[in-house]
Order: sequence, then structure tokens, then C-alpha cells
Amino acid sequence: MARPADRITVGEVIAYIESKQKKKETGKGAFEDLWKSVDAAISAVVDHTTFADLVRKWRESQARYVPNWEI
Repeated sequence: MARPADRITVGEVIAYIESKQKKKETGKGAFEDLWKSVDAAISAVVDHTTFADLVRKWRESQARYVPNWEI
């Protein structure tokens, strides 16, 4: 990756991977509008989440719960 983790969003990586896969057009279906809404909702999250965000949140979650074995 040519940029630091705080400058690369998860959405960019997903878009890159999806652009490499060939998708077959199946035409309009009953669920097309639903899937467009789902895609937009997912994009709203992944397009604003960097890999540095993922690491920070994971580290915070690991430090949050420290077992206490005292009786």
C-alpha cells in the first residue's frame, strides 16, 4: 500500500477488489432498489473507516475488559 493506514479507507479497498471481479448483468429484479439501498448504507460506513481506525478500535476493545481474578 502506497499510503499510510490512516489515509486508506476500507471502502477504497473493497471498490478495488470489486473492480477486478467481473460482474454479470442480470437486469432489473424485484430486489434491485433494496440492494442499492444496502450498498449505500454499507458505503456510508466503509468509505469513512480507515485501516488506522480499525486498529485503534481493536486496541481499545482489547484494553477495555481486563479480567480480575481476585476473590
